Amino acid sequence: MRKKAYTQGEIKKTKKIFATAVFLDYINKNGMLNSYVQPSYFKDELGIVDGNLFKKKMIRKGYIKNTKNKDSILTKKGRYFIEEHNDYIKFFEMAIPSMNICDYERIKRRAAESDSFEKIMISALIVKMKELKNNDDYDAVRQVNQEIGTIYSNIDKNSKSIYYYLTSLYFQVSGLEYYDTFIDYMQKIIDRNELLDRWEGIYIYYDTIHAISKLKDYINDEVVDKVFENNPISMNLCKRDTFIRLIEDIKKDIYIYEDKKWQEIFHNAYIDMIDIADNMSIK
Repeated sequence: MRKKAYTQGEIKKTKKIFATAVFLDYINKNGMLNSYVQPSYFKDELGIVDGNLFKKKMIRKGYIKNTKNKDSILTKKGRYFIEEHNDYIKFFEMAIPSMNICDYERIKRRAAESDSFEKIMISALIVKMKELKNNDDYDAVRQVNQEIGTIYSNIDKNSKSIYYYLTSLYFQVSGLEYYDTFIDYMQKIIDRNELLDRWEGIYIYYDTIHAISKLKDYINDEVVDKVFENNPISMNLCKRDTFIRLIEDIKKDIYIYEDKKWQEIFHNAYIDMIDIADNMSIK
């Protein structure tokens, strides 16, 4: 087992290794570093303010060398570094807004040495998802479910993948983005007309539709029941029977042609929710 302790000094070291690995990977793939235009993620995600100064640092450390035609290439030491920290590069390429490299490293330290990147990443995402649910950040929960589904799909565990894709869909069509608006209505901060005016539809991501259509043979009543049982939410514009009808349209590859129909279904559910709210009060 890897050690569990994760001190502030080790957090700083993790970020430094992450920045170095991703930077070296960039040089390995691109050769040159533009002196005037550099990727925004150098500064925003890696903390590299000046790419050219950082490159000089990598040269001094023996990770990079310049060629006669002014290209930059990795040395044997540099190639070994990115091979050793290839999981950090994979993590960066996943580009998950709700997670940082330290979230991943914390879970990695609790994992067995033999655990794959995918297994560690799934564990890290599940931990992050619990945190996001506690914070009611359901858009991020939707995205994390999509990411887990993709990882399982990439390692051919489709029966697990479909659960997470369907859960991502579940949060997309729940209407939870309107929850605060309904609270305002029930507290009489806004009136019925304003509540009706705030309807902007339900957006379903194409990646989710495509993934579910691709894995349609793995969908059954049991997995749908599991989605609803494991994810109780305070409001839902898409009840189980409607959800099943939606899945059927996605399986038939006709949802994208029936968006107007489904927006009407969701809008009617929104209006029904207003009627329910009229019979409730917040003290």
